[in-house]
Amino acid sequence: MADQTDSTIAKTRMRHLSDDSGIAVIIATRNRPAFLKDVVTALEHQSLRPHIVVIADSSDENDAYLNRNLLVGRSLNIQYLATASKSLTRQKNLAIRTSLEIDAVQFIQILDDDTVPDSDHLLTLRDTLMSLTGAVGVSGITLPRWSPPNTPRFIRAVFKFFGLDSDIPGSVTAAGIGIPIDTTSNRTQRSDWLYGCSMWRRFVFQRLEYEPDFVGSALFEDVEFSTRARALGELFVNPRATLNHNVSEIGRPDSRTYAYRFVRNRLRVIRNLGTKRSILAYPLSTVLQMLVYLTKSSERRSLIQGTLRGLVDEVRRRPLL
Repeated sequence: MADQTDSTIAKTRMRHLSDDSGIAVIIATRNRPAFLKDVVTALEHQSLRPHIVVIADSSDENDAYLNRNLLVGRSLNIQYLATASKSLTRQKNLAIRTSLEIDAVQFIQILDDDTVPDSDHLLTLRDTLMSLTGAVGVSGITLPRWSPPNTPRFIRAVFKFFGLDSDIPGSVTAAGIGIPIDTTSNRTQRSDWLYGCSMWRRFVFQRLEYEPDFVGSALFEDVEFSTRARALGELFVNPRATLNHNVSEIGRPDSRTYAYRFVRNRLRVIRNLGTKRSILAYPLSTVLQMLVYLTKSSERRSLIQGTLRGLVDEVRRRPLL
């Protein structure tokens, strides 16, 4: 499933080292050299070292220069890919295809460029996958641990009715929203979706790829991919594997773009679910979401405009923005 949009790809092998872990770590990055440095350093200190780290970089010239320099001399086997495709999903697909060229790679770990995994992260997730025969993907959790917002009971009931919330940990709602697992427990739990920083068996990416037309930092690409991968086997979350998420604001969409992608990318999840309830939940949840936007005085106009533009573009089947 080659991505024809990846142009001007430059490949650089930073260092030749081998490891028997069978793990390829994939990092898509853009204009975040300081954060990239932290995640690569964390990978150097893993108790189970990756076989290879593949970095797909769409940074502007200055940041790309900084990225290449900070990778020199690392005690990791790093393949650096410079690409003109400024899309999180296309960059991931590019790096994954590169890792699949290596027979020794049996597990593929996706990491965001603004995360820092704990020192046993790769070991914990690989061992979890190997111990669960039917599992095709596993993730840990981010720190600080997620806890449900303190929302009034009536408001929560409305959101649950429209498919924007659920009491079922690890579920995907009819409106395409991924609900986190119970993070107060350290037990490994089944889930219907995995967030972006997850480990997968090799064959999953031999059959599937991330949506190649998602633009920029994307949105819902993890839930969308999970709802397709779930057909290949079970998904689990092991809360004992943790990583700090710095949530860099660099490259994140403004409120209008966020609302636009929320209404369009979420529809891909709903189509994957393919139930009558989910199809009905989409317009109802979109109306409810716009009502919520009306309460946000500072961003109200941008959020409503982004939603309406997204709906119009979806009807007209225009490329994503």
